[in-house]
Amino acid sequence: MSAGIACPSMHICGRFFWKGDDRFFVRGVAYQVHSILDPISDDRLAELREDILLFKELGLNTLFVYSINNTKDHTQAMKLLEEAGIYVLTAVSTALNSINRLAPTKSYNPETMTSFFKTIDVMASFPNTLGILAGNELITNDATLPVAAVLKAVCKNYDLKELSDVTRLVYDDLLHRFSGTSIPIFLSEYGNKSKKFRLLHETTALYSSLMSHIFSGGCVYEFWQNANGYGLVEMLKHQGDKQTTHTESTIYERQETDRGTLLILRDFVNYKARLAEVGNIGVEIEEESTETEKEQRKTGAEVTGLWQANLHVPEGCVDWVSSRELMEG
Repeated sequence: MSAGIACPSMHICGRFFWKGDDRFFVRGVAYQVHSILDPISDDRLAELREDILLFKELGLNTLFVYSINNTKDHTQAMKLLEEAGIYVLTAVSTALNSINRLAPTKSYNPETMTSFFKTIDVMASFPNTLGILAGNELITNDATLPVAAVLKAVCKNYDLKELSDVTRLVYDDLLHRFSGTSIPIFLSEYGNKSKKFRLLHETTALYSSLMSHIFSGGCVYEFWQNANGYGLVEMLKHQGDKQTTHTESTIYERQETDRGTLLILRDFVNYKARLAEVGNIGVEIEEESTETEKEQRKTGAEVTGLWQANLHVPEGCVDWVSSRELMEG
């Protein structure tokens, strides 16, 4: 396959992603690098090339990058990912500009929106940009529900458990909750850690015929090992890095590289195996929907309880002339 068609343009039909005539499922991983705010900028090409080899070994087609630095160039990095057949999801927020979940209305201001527009402008130029998220982990409890109104304004301007049975209650609840959606849904972070290493059986469930009727895959949390211990791989640098906290039972393989000792963890092997098991799944377009399903798609999921409280969408805050001047300047 030539580089030019490695990542053909995606389109949305109903609640699914489509790549040509084939349904597209996100087979991804959350990709962040310790102490690096932007893992896909052009100043990380050498490291990214090595990581792409591991992405391809896993069988990935998507990276979920938490944020980028919208003042940096990403042309070569995104081209490398495109040639590898990998799409990118990222959020509009940056390290300096984001919606504050504790003060959402105050942080929804022209400066923040101008930064958001710049991120969109950067990522929109690449054919392998799968999507840009309005927010990430902003609504985490009842106290942060008012953030929903601000996220709606932003858009207007521009825990799962290890399981062996797909019919477990948590998945039944997810299927019921999202059955009426009219846009693609995927899990941006999944993979519960209840043992020394994860079997990632929820991958099998997520891509099953039952769940793929509603969900379009997801991204396992996460690629590189960080302090919370959810990594698929870990790098022990030659100098200055502390020893790994992993035991030999959680390490599958050690590889010596220019960057240091690369640890391939059991989670990596298990995720690779789960993705291989589900293969290239696909679901045909539904020829017709029931009247109930059609109505659900029009109105969205039922809104009850606290979700109705204080959902006042703020007025637009964008100074379009100033925003254009700042982005073009």
